[in-house]
Amino acid sequence: MKRQHRISPVRVVSAGFIILILLGAMLLNTSFASLDGSEPGFINALFTATSAVCVTGLNVLNTGLYWSAIGKGIIICLIQIGGLGFMTVAALLSFVLRRKITLKERMIMAEALNRENLNGVVKLTSNVIKGTFIFEVLGAVVLTLRFSVDYPLPEAMAKGIFHSISAFCNAGFDILGGTGDAGSLGMYRHDPVVNFTVMFLIIMGGLGFYVWTDIVKERSWHRFHTQTKIVLTVTLILIFGGTLLIFLFEYNNPATIGSMTTAEALMASMFQSVTCRTAGFETIPQANFYLPTKLISVILMFIGGSPGSTAGGIKTVTFAVLVMSSVSVVRGRQHTNVFKRRIKPELIRRSVSVVMLAIAVVIVSLVAICVLEPSLRLDEVLFEVVSAFATVGLTCSVTPSLGTVSRLLIILLMYFGRIGILTFSMALAEKADKSDDLYQYADAHISVG
Repeated sequence: MKRQHRISPVRVVSAGFIILILLGAMLLNTSFASLDGSEPGFINALFTATSAVCVTGLNVLNTGLYWSAIGKGIIICLIQIGGLGFMTVAALLSFVLRRKITLKERMIMAEALNRENLNGVVKLTSNVIKGTFIFEVLGAVVLTLRFSVDYPLPEAMAKGIFHSISAFCNAGFDILGGTGDAGSLGMYRHDPVVNFTVMFLIIMGGLGFYVWTDIVKERSWHRFHTQTKIVLTVTLILIFGGTLLIFLFEYNNPATIGSMTTAEALMASMFQSVTCRTAGFETIPQANFYLPTKLISVILMFIGGSPGSTAGGIKTVTFAVLVMSSVSVVRGRQHTNVFKRRIKPELIRRSVSVVMLAIAVVIVSLVAICVLEPSLRLDEVLFEVVSAFATVGLTCSVTPSLGTVSRLLIILLMYFGRIGILTFSMALAEKADKSDDLYQYADAHISVG
């Protein structure tokens, strides 16, 4: 009897993103996608499609100035599908058509949403779709009202919808068409409505779909799942800790917040702290920041958002597990505990694997681009590499000047960052060797630390 080969969920997710990226690149590499009717070239189209699907925001072409209305429409569709995950969009079609979702589809949905089991995965997907619609509509309404002061209503509505989706999906694409200090959201750096609306959408998109459901369902800190408590705690620490450090480092920098009022400087510092968590919008050019602030930004980008969200990075929970594990070792404790719950050794091993793989990818890419682009400074390349890998999209204006090979490396980094480096490694790996489960070797006596 012929043996049937089943494709694992991780491989389906990995392949699904590749197919979506290639389809987007082909659509963008057409004359009707650009304003002047020219074709951008396949590498530029591939870069833009990857950045959109992987909700990164890095660009080699100015989104507002280069792409036509059709091109911008393609980009925002790619952002929405990439942010939610193609299986979530497929589930939406199944809900509309009242089609039953198969077991295999549930397994793929669970993998896409970073869930370990299938219990309640369809309901969670339904809540993801409803929550996304609510947040994006609210954001679009507020931004449309604000933009209507500066633009005709139809244009304000288009900008409001685009930036709401882009912010919630943590994509960082903008269509305002600004350059230099007015690039991204630079022209609205003093506007609290735009700043706080975009920050709210970024944070909601980066919390994780499971966290929303838990908060709405339980409505009490004592009843929240441990993951929800970890996500909320780490998120608040990173946002306000980052805000304070950025404010202190940049207080006397006239090129960033030095000339602002205290309230404006705090708002700009908070925006930088929030957007570094994989959003990619900016109100101040990243090249203007002092070196310590860039380092803080790199750390925030590397940590990223939370599991099962539209954000990238190693994730807040991974970071928390490693910190708590280290604290337990220093205190001489046998187990790692958090919020009166024990963290399983398996999760600690997985967290270590995620971080080590992420560091390895960043270092290899950093060295490769430094070799390929010898005119760039180390801090510029590090910022760009981490921004791509963590699907942030912030840039020190380096990306447009990169050569073809370097751009392809950035494309790979964005892809790895979106699907998860551990997921990608598992997708490539052969079937696990089970011989380890049959016997154990004697313990090795070695020293560490």
